[in-house]
Amino acid sequence: MGVNLGDIFKEHKKIILGTLGIVALVLILGVVLSSGSNLFTLSNDLTGGGVDDLVNNGGNGKTYSSLPAMQIDTSKDYTAVMYTDYGQIDIDLFEKDTPITVNNFAFLVGEGFYDGLTFHRVIKDFVIQGGDPKGTGEGNPGYSFEDEIDADALGLGDLKVSEATYLRSFYSSSQINANSNLSVKDFYEKLGYKYTNGKGTTKFAPYVLAMANSGPATNGSQFFITTRGFTGDYLNGKHTVFGRVTSGFNTVDKIEAVNVNSSGKPTATIKIKEIKIVEK
Repeated sequence: MGVNLGDIFKEHKKIILGTLGIVALVLILGVVLSSGSNLFTLSNDLTGGGVDDLVNNGGNGKTYSSLPAMQIDTSKDYTAVMYTDYGQIDIDLFEKDTPITVNNFAFLVGEGFYDGLTFHRVIKDFVIQGGDPKGTGEGNPGYSFEDEIDADALGLGDLKVSEATYLRSFYSSSQINANSNLSVKDFYEKLGYKYTNGKGTTKFAPYVLAMANSGPATNGSQFFITTRGFTGDYLNGKHTVFGRVTSGFNTVDKIEAVNVNSSGKPTATIKIKEIKIVEK
């Protein structure tokens, strides 16, 4: 007797349709994944880098409840070796001058926190910025900590607000006029900054490593490296300088030269492949 396909289809209709549905789904996913498409729909803004990082397993995905306990030995010398898509950068860390900041950085490096994250902000003649697990400029490791800065060592205790002309680019005329006789140190302290003698005594200059933040005591994981054409006395007293590039200046230059959008976000992903801490 011959096989009646119509009868078979009627009898097993649900099973056959279910199987065809699964096969179709597998084929669709295969096309999407093979083409490298992102399953997330993104607007063309700074959130794009953050989602891309998560999709590509950037960082370890961890958050922490508090600043890590002190693990480094300040009698030793520490160097950070940063491997990026554009080459290697070696950085001498200022463990004696900024022990809390260096310890935090070394802890996150040891956790693999920075592996796969990006330089999400690049501004020519200014900085290359990275270390954000979101890739948006808003990410952090789950905690924040205070700055390590000696305002007197940076000359801010002797500099009057009226003499610091750069302040006029950041504060209103009424603020400047009302505090014109104060030192810049005193003015910043009124804004919430806290300073400690003997900590963070390095002034800003090209090719230094510093903490990125959003105000007093808001340090976390984000950092920036100043570039060759950097001139920025206005950052002194606001950001902790905790290292200096010793090798790989050309790598910093290459990253600085990438194409960016109007917000300073690179149009192509620039990854931090890995960072290693070398103890001597």
